[in-house]
Amino acid sequence: FPGIVVQNSPIEGIVPGLLIYNRNKPQPTGAVILVHGVYQNKETLLTFGKKLAMLDFWVYSIDITSHGESREKIHLGRSCEYIQIAARWFRLNGIRNVAVIGHSLGSVITLFALCGYNKRVEDWFYGIMTRLIQRLNYLIEKSEQAKPEERNRIVYEMINQSKEYKVLKEVVVQAMKRMYEGQSRIDAAVLLSAPLTIQFVFPTSVAKILKRLPKKVHWLVGKGGNKFFNWKFRRQEGKDTPVFEPVAKKGEVQVLGAVYSDVYYTYNYAQTVKNPYDFINLINYLCDNIQNPENPEQIKFFRYYREMIRNVPKLFIYGLSDQFLKPFKGNNMPDLEKHYKNMSKDGRREIVRYPNVMHALNKEGKELQFESGKLPKLTYKVVTFLNQCLGSGRRLV
Repeated sequence: FPGIVVQNSPIEGIVPGLLIYNRNKPQPTGAVILVHGVYQNKETLLTFGKKLAMLDFWVYSIDITSHGESREKIHLGRSCEYIQIAARWFRLNGIRNVAVIGHSLGSVITLFALCGYNKRVEDWFYGIMTRLIQRLNYLIEKSEQAKPEERNRIVYEMINQSKEYKVLKEVVVQAMKRMYEGQSRIDAAVLLSAPLTIQFVFPTSVAKILKRLPKKVHWLVGKGGNKFFNWKFRRQEGKDTPVFEPVAKKGEVQVLGAVYSDVYYTYNYAQTVKNPYDFINLINYLCDNIQNPENPEQIKFFRYYREMIRNVPKLFIYGLSDQFLKPFKGNNMPDLEKHYKNMSKDGRREIVRYPNVMHALNKEGKELQFESGKLPKLTYKVVTFLNQCLGSGRRLV
């Protein structure tokens, strides 16, 4: 890759990542943020990033929380903030349009980032929403004897006076203001091997075992189990698997690119955390189940918010031989694509399926490689999509 510079350049001393650009080309108007998957790090998509830089995009490949050089505990909302900080940095340096490419767990985080999701939203939204739904169910039950139009009005009036609804709206409003006023909006997204849930990554059985054991032995269990995972990955992926420099400190557990200071917290968090499709379903509930027959315009905020999320152009790509999606454990292909469509608007979404391609999307066939996104036709598809959405970069010949 002649002329390509790869620079380890943490943003604001917070977001660890690699800045990748072509020193022989003028500054472009489009930039791409790369978000890796679980057990990986900012180097995982490096070849893909270099290809994009050769085509005149500026690229920043981040470490998500608890991976690579990040020493924060794993947290999807905080990882979204990493993306938003990187997007703001690009705009402050004169780049107008920013896209995000996420692979596997990175695609889950990318979908959340499109919603303006952050640590505060994750920590507050679901608890408030649960109380709000309980209140609504109570009101609907109490008004069963009323006529439908009276019932809708009662529910609407009560929810508008509800503390939970007002706090919920304020949480989302602040997230949107932070994203748009802070210049951290995302103009397009590419979702590679986007799973239905992140729970498939961290086995429930491990979480249950750790729960029964004293915390003092969690580290030993994690250390032993992760030695096995490291061996398994390297045995499967052979010479293509990089040998990581020792980054784990005393008391930490490293699994390839992931670094855990608290194994129990990591597995427990993964079992309880919500997914983007849970989030959008709750937004749908607010949009579709609450009405005011006398003035339907009065309760339009969450509909506007939903449209804002769905209007961002999205390209979904996955392999039909994906070992994590096929045989679509608990989520068959129609269900998976139904959720893809639920997150996006017709005309603003494209779904691409590659036969005989596995989760890493690196080549056809069953040979595994650690680096993701090295499939040539995938690069062509992604670059074409980015050129359409960002209006920058150079066309592949």
